[in-house]
Amino acid sequence: MSLKLKESNIEVKNFYPRVSLDAPVHLGGLKNILFFYSLLEKRKEILTYSLVQGTTYTPLPFLAYNIPVIAHFGSTTKGFLQSTPLANNLEPALKKVWYELKKVKAIKELNIKTRRPLRDIAEVEEYVASKSEAVIATSLKVKNELLDMGVNEEKIHLIYNAIEDYWFNNERVDFLKEPNIVFLGRIGGDAFNLKLKDVDRLIHLYSHFPEIKKQQSV
Repeated sequence: MSLKLKESNIEVKNFYPRVSLDAPVHLGGLKNILFFYSLLEKRKEILTYSLVQGTTYTPLPFLAYNIPVIAHFGSTTKGFLQSTPLANNLEPALKKVWYELKKVKAIKELNIKTRRPLRDIAEVEEYVASKSEAVIATSLKVKNELLDMGVNEEKIHLIYNAIEDYWFNNERVDFLKEPNIVFLGRIGGDAFNLKLKDVDRLIHLYSHFPEIKKQQSV
């Protein structure tokens, strides 16, 4: 996105927060919110630009200023919470996978206390989306989640994810004769994200093809 804007002679400057709290898991939502509030230390420079664009709740600190804010939603935390089941609500075969993960100490808990901070972030995302000048949704699902939050449809702009042609080389790939199972993506580092990313289904699938080579690409 930055490259395409720069090609149109638009000046783009990226700012990143630096200071983070050392907070326990149940305060993770507030920790992340305050992390992006630390960008206010650079507010004088940031406010010299024409607009601020950030992912989901990250432009929150600048809603108080007289500068247009664009919030970019590739997903919503509210959608994550609705889509991710508790351990006791999993299908029997998948529940067995979780107990095995806990048994071999791959995870410490089946239901780590991550839903409370995620609920904090979900509420802030809703606030940012409703107050922003414009909101980018990268899928129809995300757009519908924003509409369910009460965000005005007129300010939501649907721009599908991964349509940027400069990410890919259009070259024909030689296929391997021997089949492989390849997992593409991020797995996550806690019980909630492991469920969100369906690592249980991945393990369940892998177990049905013991002879096939498996790879992970992040």
